[in-house]
Amino acid sequence: MIIHKCDICKKEIPEENYSITRMPINKYAFIMRNGKKIGQLKDSIELSNFETCSECAMHIANFLDSLGISS
Repeated sequence: MIIHKCDICKKEIPEENYSITRMPINKYAFIMRNGKKIGQLKDSIELSNFETCSECAMHIANFLDSLGISS
């Protein structure tokens, strides 16, 4: 049995009520000196899969809609 958890609210999601959303994630390259991180630079942007429950997916859709972004 596979248990899905919402990556945003961390609630367990039933099999029929979850969706996968692809979101851009910033990747960083760290500047190291003597084994310690002293800074970071944005390296690239990658698409990552997020499992979301229907409530969180609706919040994301409403937020993007308020910004005038549609899919």
